[in-house]
Amino acid sequence: MFKKTRNGRYALSDTVIVQSEHGNDAGTITAVGLIADLNKSDQNEPLFNVLRVASKEDIEKLKDNRDQEKVIVREVKEKVKSAGLDMKVVDAEWQFDRSRLSIYFSAPQRVDFRELVKDLARTYHTRIELRQIPAREEAKRLGGIGPCGLELCCSSFLNEFDQITLDHAKAQQLPPNISKLSGMCGRLKCCLLYEIDNYVTALKNYPPLDSYVQLPEGRARMIKIDIFSDTVTVIAESNGAFLTVTLEELNALRKDGKIESPKELTTH
Repeated sequence: MFKKTRNGRYALSDTVIVQSEHGNDAGTITAVGLIADLNKSDQNEPLFNVLRVASKEDIEKLKDNRDQEKVIVREVKEKVKSAGLDMKVVDAEWQFDRSRLSIYFSAPQRVDFRELVKDLARTYHTRIELRQIPAREEAKRLGGIGPCGLELCCSSFLNEFDQITLDHAKAQQLPPNISKLSGMCGRLKCCLLYEIDNYVTALKNYPPLDSYVQLPEGRARMIKIDIFSDTVTVIAESNGAFLTVTLEELNALRKDGKIESPKELTTH
């Protein structure tokens, strides 16, 4: 979050030069006005200003920085290999004015990189920051295409990572197949959270799975809920046939006391 100068006029997606804790940096405007105020939430007032819209020279300098970062990643990987450090170099990022160079890496445990920092400072003649990042952040920086065929959510629009557990998959009746539920980062897919609230709300209208319903065809166990068609699938005890029951029919059965939940069955 940055403050704009009194005479500054900025629009969404503008590339701008901003103040930072250590010199000047560059960024892209993602929110302005009321939307920016809403995003600020309970944070303190912005400490730094937007200085100006990036000029043609600024854009050229940014491009030069991005090009050099690719070279730096290769060079740092060689230094890490020579030093025998157990770390994976993921990305490099110049601050706009090159007063700082950030190196992002992942590692299975803590790494003593003090000598590496000294070596990098001698090589690039600037302040060096090495930042260990988790798997999701690594995927965000590397980018890629997800199993859905679209660009990874984390590298296209997600700014924060919420905790995701198998309970989110269970609530959506997804099979607990870790390989299919995991994303490119090896962690559970972020998209498991996108519709969870809709599922939780909709499932309140249904008896829990494994409930028994008394149908004209006989007693049957509920094995699947389809919130999109407002139906459930049951399996008949008598012959193992699969039957479809609508939510309206379920409500009528519930009113007549013809549904037993798994909890009721265990107490009998």
